[in-house]
Amino acid sequence: ETTDLLSGIGFLNNFLNWMAISFVLCIAVMTAMMLAAPIPEPITFESRTNLDVSSSKGALAAGIVCILLTLALYVIFSPLGIAGIAQGG
Repeated sequence: ETTDLLSGIGFLNNFLNWMAISFVLCIAVMTAMMLAAPIPEPITFESRTNLDVSSSKGALAAGIVCILLTLALYVIFSPLGIAGIAQGG
């Protein structure tokens, strides 16, 4: 019989709780690194005004395709699709 080491700790069985713990640990590590070795001077970003950022028809089409695929996946994995079939509905 195999036992899960964390089965007795209820709040650690939830995925979102693990993600919250990971987030706090990442912030703690970044803070420790910042305090241990701060950068000598602030970083300044250069502004590049020669880039063309106007929208294109290809970008619009790709955006629409992404939205439609996302909606299709929601329907497929919703109770209307595979989840409904798996539940006998």
